[in-house]
Amino acid sequence: ETYEEYWDDTITVFCTIICDGDFISFRNNSDGEYDILDCCHDDKPEDWKIIDRSFSSFLERLIAEKGKPYWLYE
Repeated sequence: ETYEEYWDDTITVFCTIICDGDFISFRNNSDGEYDILDCCHDDKPEDWKIIDRSFSSFLERLIAEKGKPYWLYE
């Protein structure tokens, strides 16, 4: 409801980022692949940044960074 007409039905919300109101989502692509997105609550879904295209790569980096949202500092 927050994004109303801007919402993209190919997006599945995965988790929230504590303390800043943003969240992480998956966007299913037509080729069967998916993008992992940084969903900034101030932006429209079409403007959300792709963090990674591999969940295992995303998790490995997140663990290496000890939970720090590394994609915000690149």
